[in-house]
Amino acid sequence: DTAGVALPDKDSTANSVNKMDKIYRKARKDLAALKESKEIVKGKLDRSEKERESLGEANARLLKQIAEKDDVNAKSLSTILYLKGQTDVLLAEKHLLEQQTKTAGQLALAARLATNAKDRFADEVAKEKRSLELRIEVLESEKKELILDQTRLASQLAELQGKASAEDSELQNARSRISELVEECAEQRERTSDLESAFSKANREAREAKSKLQSQMDNISAANNAPSTAISSMRVAAGGSEFTVEQLTTQISVLKSRLACPVCHERDKQCIIMRCRHMHCQQCVDDQISNRSRKCPTCNNKFSEKDVEDIWLNT
Repeated sequence: DTAGVALPDKDSTANSVNKMDKIYRKARKDLAALKESKEIVKGKLDRSEKERESLGEANARLLKQIAEKDDVNAKSLSTILYLKGQTDVLLAEKHLLEQQTKTAGQLALAARLATNAKDRFADEVAKEKRSLELRIEVLESEKKELILDQTRLASQLAELQGKASAEDSELQNARSRISELVEECAEQRERTSDLESAFSKANREAREAKSKLQSQMDNISAANNAPSTAISSMRVAAGGSEFTVEQLTTQISVLKSRLACPVCHERDKQCIIMRCRHMHCQQCVDDQISNRSRKCPTCNNKFSEKDVEDIWLNT
């Protein structure tokens, strides 16, 4: 029995239709914004691909430098082994010269017991001994220089090994950065897909609500020209089933409540938390961030500032 139902006047119904029409236009703007966001994400993906290629080139250069440094290390080791062999040869010569010095001393002792001819031979032996001693001093100096060269080469080898280790670390960091960029691109694609699905659902609901309101307006206009008995029993048909004016008004209120923030119930939804897909007004989200709570007011899941993105549901 609908005899006691008060019909809304034509102006209020027209206002409701205008509001829903504005919501529909806003939804179209949202679609355009989402398409633009999709293009931006595509640009970011292209830049990520270019950055990955540049990192790959840098990786190749680093590998080439490491190979060159390995060659240098091999040459340095070869030089060290050569110098060590030379040192061994000089030590053998020194030992031989020492033995020759001893032999010269023995000859000098024998020369003292000889004649003048033997004395002259002793003088010659003494001269030879002095020349040998000078040769020993020269060899000792060369030995010290070889030892210094060996120390310097060992230091250079250690320095090259340190640089190679640092470049290996940089290469690992570059590979890790490439993996992070690939993961971020995959997450961005998933977020874009979810936003498109949410927008399609909101657009579909707006079209259905607009159709129902238009049907309600047509029935109310017809009711204004009909007898009072017809007005009292009027029911609006929509979507294959009948609704009273009160039911349609309730449905409009429900649709409006869907646009309101679930926390304050006063302001329209203006942003979305991408981790859990819950939408709230900007002030409620800002309050959570300023209080360092960083938890979704609806599901209590943690989020960060970069997880919050704007939406446009109001005109």
